[in-house]
Amino acid sequence: MVFRNCYLLYLILLITFSLFLGCSTQPYFNRSLTAYNVPPTEDEQIAVRLLLIGDAGNPSFVKQEPVLRELQKTAEQIPDKTLVMFLGDNIYPAGLSNFESPARKKEERKLNEQINVMKQSNARGIFLPGNHDWDKFGKDGWQKVKNQSAYIKSLSDPKIKFLPEDGCPGPEVIDIGGYLRIIILDTQWFLHKYEKPNENNSDCFPASVDLVIDSLDRSISSAGNKQVLIAAHHPLETFGSHGGYFSFRAHMFPLTYFNKYLWIPLPIIGSLYPLARNLGVTEQDMSSSYYKVMKSRIESLIKKHANIIYVSGHEHSLQVINGLNENLYLISGSGTSYHREYLTNSERLTFSDVKPGFMQLDYLKNGSIRIAVKVVNENDELHELFSMIK
Repeated sequence: MVFRNCYLLYLILLITFSLFLGCSTQPYFNRSLTAYNVPPTEDEQIAVRLLLIGDAGNPSFVKQEPVLRELQKTAEQIPDKTLVMFLGDNIYPAGLSNFESPARKKEERKLNEQINVMKQSNARGIFLPGNHDWDKFGKDGWQKVKNQSAYIKSLSDPKIKFLPEDGCPGPEVIDIGGYLRIIILDTQWFLHKYEKPNENNSDCFPASVDLVIDSLDRSISSAGNKQVLIAAHHPLETFGSHGGYFSFRAHMFPLTYFNKYLWIPLPIIGSLYPLARNLGVTEQDMSSSYYKVMKSRIESLIKKHANIIYVSGHEHSLQVINGLNENLYLISGSGTSYHREYLTNSERLTFSDVKPGFMQLDYLKNGSIRIAVKVVNENDELHELFSMIK
């Protein structure tokens, strides 16, 4: 009887706690912060279009992945002005194996599904590395990220690149006209606990944390009148599981994270997993000491400037977040219909959703930026759910 009462009390407290956090399976709009229905702009007004998609490395093979299909259609609209950025985790579960591995062909196929977006649309594309590309942050990470870099280089297609190359941390700088400076970082390099490139074992430069941060500082400061966008895999803020927010399902039915049919209630035991995540058990969460240091070093630069946009994947959701000093943090990590995630709400959020989709940033010739979130609905149709002008 005592156990049953404790069980019921635990269940009530857990449900209350989940409701307090604001379990989000519906789009969240912070109406006090911005309008969210901005008319599209004419193509002639657009200087540069960026399409941001992350964590797209597990596409459906039954049919063309709906998100990639719609991404391709969008890229086809103005391909000469469009750059598609894949924000890491391009190959699940653990990157691109060596040639002799039996998994190699399937892994190549996953990457080719994304490469075909550029081949079919004639737009440009850049692939960034994520933690899964680094052997799911395992001991063979450096080799696997070099494999992916070499594979994309072997295509000999000047419109498709993997940056930074060969596991180097960056920053890589790309200037597009007088409108935009893109700065690309490999944030898994910061977090990786196994062998990775440094000054002694590679040709990478810079290849120490201090030198990378110094180079990033110079890259931002020397941008002049250009808009600055920093692209990486790991976010600087998130209101999903990597930020320590978990759903009732995670506490009560933790096995569904491994198999969606395992709805076996494991109260108390199930809460140990979210608790461990919040204590920093993995460097992939913002609660870890590795992550905190990386975030602190990057934000120490961002807060000195205004109008920077930091874009990332990693969290399987779509989030528009108010960052430091009125800078904007965008998370576009819902690149396939496979992902199912949880978000909470926050005053720092302008918009969030867990549907599969991508983001579109139109840099206009008048200096403003139209930001749009596009999602694929249950009928595999593309729908613009949110837009704003920055």
